[in-house]
Amino acid sequence: MRNTQLGGYLPDWLGDFRKLKYLDLSGNSISGPTPASLGRLIELVGLYLRQNFLKGVMSEEQFANFTKLKYLDLSQNQLILNLTSDWIPCFHLSELYIGSCKLGPRFPVWLRMQKNITYLDMSSTGISDTIPDWFWWSFFQISDLDISSNGITGSVPNLPDFINLYYFNLSCNHFEGPLPNFNSSILSLLDPSNNSFSGAVHLDIGKSMPNLEYLSLSTNNLSGEIPLSLCHLRYSAFDLSKNLLSGELPDCWNHSSLIIVMDFSSNSLSGSIPPSICSLPFLESLHLSNNNLSGELPLSLKSCARLNTLDLGQNGFIGTIPTWIEESLLSLKILRLRSNKLVGNIPPNLSRLRALQILDLASNNLSGTIPFSFGNFTAMKLSGEMNRTILKNYTHYNENVQVTIKRIYIEYAILLPLVIVMDLSNNNLSGMIPEELTRLF
Repeated sequence: MRNTQLGGYLPDWLGDFRKLKYLDLSGNSISGPTPASLGRLIELVGLYLRQNFLKGVMSEEQFANFTKLKYLDLSQNQLILNLTSDWIPCFHLSELYIGSCKLGPRFPVWLRMQKNITYLDMSSTGISDTIPDWFWWSFFQISDLDISSNGITGSVPNLPDFINLYYFNLSCNHFEGPLPNFNSSILSLLDPSNNSFSGAVHLDIGKSMPNLEYLSLSTNNLSGEIPLSLCHLRYSAFDLSKNLLSGELPDCWNHSSLIIVMDFSSNSLSGSIPPSICSLPFLESLHLSNNNLSGELPLSLKSCARLNTLDLGQNGFIGTIPTWIEESLLSLKILRLRSNKLVGNIPPNLSRLRALQILDLASNNLSGTIPFSFGNFTAMKLSGEMNRTILKNYTHYNENVQVTIKRIYIEYAILLPLVIVMDLSNNNLSGMIPEELTRLF
């Protein structure tokens, strides 16, 4: 009965189905508390109540007879799990999903008994405790681990080789200390972003996880240079933004890589854009804003024909806006050159970029007039829609761009497909505002 638009409360008579082994009511609109009668389902192997509007308290008594339970999914509800720290469950779970339920503030000691777990989601559960040492050494079978969006403190040890994680999300916590060493040949997603990890990024990080598809180290206190081993990543969207990284961008990228997203924004990087970046044949999103990059926009960017997002704002780039942008980067949806040292006229043929919905050329030294052709931006004539996507290929990365509206900086991510902006402010433009701009939405 999953995704069948059921509503109302869970009835007490559900407990009469004592031979029921699997109960799946996920993805409905069921509200209210979970009835005590659920505890009478003594044959239950799988209980799936994910993504409803359930609320209230679930106590130990409701789980007391679930001796055969293997799969428990209560995530994306508003349930409060009233489980004492010395509780000893009668079941041995293989999968546990309790994301968005209230579990904390203490770390659940009873998890120590669940050594057969392969999937564990404890995201957004209100834990504001340190993780005990036994946690990292107890789960030999675990492949998916999500402890994100809590208030967990302390450090993370180097994970032992016998833990074969495929998905590991520890973002949005208060972890500190050095970034642990994640040696795994099967790890696909690694997200320790939005913490307080410090020190250098491991030099061999790109080689130690050869099958990584998504890496986010964003919003930490990582310093030092970008490891050259990142060039060895084959399938990836990676985000190292909002750190303290310095030095120059690596120039070792090659055409055999399937990298889609590269985000080095908001660091202290210097030098120019290396030519090899555009040898990446599937690159769709390049974020280099808010650094100390300099020089003219290199001709090598002309080869980044799949780019949907090019964000070079808040750097020290000089010269004119090249005309090859409108000739070669025809897939661009976002072009952000804000706060550089660009001069000369605005190329009128930028309006050939039919998909462009954000054009930010503000705070440069541009001169001349606003081109009449700027009334012809196709995507700016249409209302934004949430079913649009910025990136063509699916990744775990949420495309995001900082937009300035009335001197207020707003970072758009989920709502980005709705945003239509043209910002030419703070330049040396002259002449009239073209009436053609009124054609835009």
